Amino acid sequence: MTLYAVWNTGIVRLPDAKRTGYVFKGWWTKKGEDGEVIGQGDTSFTPKTDMVLYAQYEPVQYRISYNLNLPENAFSSVLELPDQECVYDKEFTISDIIPEVDGYIFEGWSRDRGTEGCTLEPEYQPGGGLLNLTSEMDEEIILFAIWRGKEYTVNFLSAEENGELVSSIKLVYGEECELPEDILKEIAGLNDNLIFKYWKDSAGKIYSSGQIIKNLTTEDSINMYAIWENMNEATMNYDDTQYNPPESIPEPSTEECQTDQQPEPQLHHSEE
Repeated sequence: MTLYAVWNTGIVRLPDAKRTGYVFKGWWTKKGEDGEVIGQGDTSFTPKTDMVLYAQYEPVQYRISYNLNLPENAFSSVLELPDQECVYDKEFTISDIIPEVDGYIFEGWSRDRGTEGCTLEPEYQPGGGLLNLTSEMDEEIILFAIWRGKEYTVNFLSAEENGELVSSIKLVYGEECELPEDILKEIAGLNDNLIFKYWKDSAGKIYSSGQIIKNLTTEDSINMYAIWENMNEATMNYDDTQYNPPESIPEPSTEECQTDQQPEPQLHHSEE
């Protein structure tokens, strides 16, 4: 029997390496940047001696941007917030700038912008610390502002001057509401000589009962005054075309009053 020696060529296939939040930079002779790079993953290498190779990684870098996510027809005191560059495994601080919008309360930031009419719970607060929002290199993470409409009170008064408080309702800024008609029942009969015309707010705007209202004020409350009309004045009609007689009737002239008269006949006597 003849035996044949089999010799190893010494070629090594370098494996690929993965680590969450990092990019593999290759196999090195030492840890850190002081060593020599041997090769990338899935490549061939022929060692000359026994050696230990170390995987080197670069942390993922990503960007945080802020979207004010303003409600419809709203304006913010802050036009925009600057982006932030972040590195994986390094904590960063969310911007401590708090935007302001009339009629709304800023709740915080969320990675979900939500939908109209649906208020989300904020995930992050201004000035808070965050870590590792993504493990993808150069990814942009958008944080959306979360807003909640302020609650305000609408007071209904029986008259514009010295009116009594008849009723109150709570409304939320940004939401529509129908001006309740049942309040008219509460003020009906206050004065039998008056007819309700419309509501008028503190700024002089006029509203009809049952009208759809929205965003009446950015303050805590607003007053609505019942405006009335006198029943007699409302039902009386005037005709400006009616005949107005003259103050006096002129006397007829003497000439106009004379009648045609025949002259009396005269007798003539003849002389014989």
